Amino acid sequence: MAVINSVSETDALMVATVNHWKKLCDIEDKEVFFWGMATSIYGVSYMEKFFDTMAIRAKAMNQLPASYFSSLKFLIDTFVQDANMTKELVNVKCPTLVICGEDDRLKPVKYSQIIAKNIVNCEFLLIVDCGHVTIFEQTETLVSALVGFFLKLRR
Repeated sequence: MAVINSVSETDALMVATVNHWKKLCDIEDKEVFFWGMATSIYGVSYMEKFFDTMAIRAKAMNQLPASYFSSLKFLIDTFVQDANMTKELVNVKCPTLVICGEDDRLKPVKYSQIIAKNIVNCEFLLIVDCGHVTIFEQTETLVSALVGFFLKLRR
């Protein structure tokens, strides 16, 4: 199993951040929403390097269906209510790789470390110069880590 930029519990700042996203949803402007949440999920160096790409991504948000905001608000509510499973992690028995971006402001490193410490047979990987959106920010590093981890298990 691979767990990427995740949490098994929340804190007040994390909940406040996603609740702010819900308020942004109420504006019903997808570009405003994108820029309103971007600084909490993208790393600073990624934003500086790929700002033009992010602007394109922000505009592309307008292509999402009208139900996007209501669905996202439901997802946020579910996250806030159900992200309380640290005590259950001892029940995970499969080999696990926990990956976290060093600069993840939404779900800081300490939460990935909590997950890694509570799962037996777990490896932890901190990806430097990376925020919450590892798949965009450090694509090659993420793919390499995943492929390496799963190939190692085949031995």
